[in-house]
Amino acid sequence: MQQFKIQKHIPDQFYVMPLIGSCDSGVK
Repeated sequence: MQQFKIQKHIPDQFYVMPLIGSCDSGVK
C-alpha cells in the first residue's frame, strides 16, 4: 500500500527516467 502511495506521489516520468537510464547503462 505504501509503495502505491509513493508511486502516485511521484510522476510516471520520474519513475520511468531512472529505469531508462539503467537500461541504457546495461545495453552499453
